[in-house]
Amino acid sequence: MLFIGGGFRGSLPFSMPPGVVLLPLSRQVPTGLGVIRGLGRAGIPVIAVGSDPYPPAAASKYVTVYMRLPDYRAREAEFVEALADLGRRLNPRGVLFISADDQAALLALHARELSLYWQFDYLSTSSLNACLNKALTAAVAESAGVPYPHTEICADEGAIAAAIASTPTPAIVKPLGHAVCTDGHLQRLDGFKQALKAKAVRAATAEQLDHALRASIGAGAPCIVQQEIPGSVEASRSVGAYMDQRQQVLGTFAGRKVRQYPADIGTGTLCESVPEEPSLLEASVEVLRAANYSGIAEVEWKLDARDGKPWLIEINPRPWAWIAASEVAGVNLAQIAYCSLTGSQIPRQTQHNDAPKWVDLLSDFDGFRAARRHGNGEAITLGQYGASLSGPKEYAFFARDDWRPGVERLRDELSGRLRKISGKHDGGSLNGKKG
Repeated sequence: MLFIGGGFRGSLPFSMPPGVVLLPLSRQVPTGLGVIRGLGRAGIPVIAVGSDPYPPAAASKYVTVYMRLPDYRAREAEFVEALADLGRRLNPRGVLFISADDQAALLALHARELSLYWQFDYLSTSSLNACLNKALTAAVAESAGVPYPHTEICADEGAIAAAIASTPTPAIVKPLGHAVCTDGHLQRLDGFKQALKAKAVRAATAEQLDHALRASIGAGAPCIVQQEIPGSVEASRSVGAYMDQRQQVLGTFAGRKVRQYPADIGTGTLCESVPEEPSLLEASVEVLRAANYSGIAEVEWKLDARDGKPWLIEINPRPWAWIAASEVAGVNLAQIAYCSLTGSQIPRQTQHNDAPKWVDLLSDFDGFRAARRHGNGEAITLGQYGASLSGPKEYAFFARDDWRPGVERLRDELSGRLRKISGKHDGGSLNGKKG
């Protein structure tokens, strides 16, 4: 792999258009790596782009070049300029893939400029906001004729009492969105997560609901309250799809979470493919068309434990964390997107349902330990945990054909734990001196 810093001024010739993957901010999120492997295993050259010196995904054997650009969150204008400059230096023109919501927003805001140098699926800001803004997603669901949980918006303290009165508990409190496009600018709504230390909160009582809403509003983060759809995490359903600019669906995948962390509302850590349900697939396509969508997306549903009715939960306008599960199930959405954008022949791909489970092992084990420690309903024995991992598996970072990202991810984990231990010891010695 060739490492290139931000001061590079040469050209990068390739025998075919490279797939260029923008890595997520967190080194622990495997989204970008899933796309990298999907492209690389299909024989497509890959450039990874990030701001860290050497993130785990960049260690993949499928990465031809790792390009370090300015941090797209802290130095947005510099990043966009550097990305355009990279596109100018590629021959032939590269195909751009994202890994995060705010990256999708950046591309939507700067599409006119970046489309001169890159091939990617263009989303208008209105289409993007329909996916990212949970209140606008409700309108998409209504247009598509699919059920969406009752939703109340809380933008200030004056709306709290009405939201509590109209929403029975248990209820779910979420940020209005993680990133939205407002008046030609990208607005990141980070206050919710900073205030509540979670991407969403389950409120079992009206008192807990009031506390969560006040914490969010106090942090300057508009939020929503939704009715909780009863059912365990295994009642989740995800439809991954690629929809081209003509809104034709060229590939689909169906899966579900088996475990997530945190347990109540979290990111999937153990996931698997499930047989495609035609009605759910059709509903997902209608949702994407109602949002005027194009590109790779994950449409997330939850089956109501009372009657099995599917409720739309959210639309992720990008590859999702466990997109690698679709590739090992026979549907390589990254390859399909690449072929569509470059005008190449799209291989016929069909999902098979005996695919390996997908597991982010370190995060999954953290979730297992947390459930045991808190004694909640997700707690299982060590034997049960081992049994749940039996059979073929695709690991988020470790892979039989691509093991280096796993080594880097483990190194990150060990370094983090050592820093915590060192910090505790340092704090203890200081406290002892003060005493």
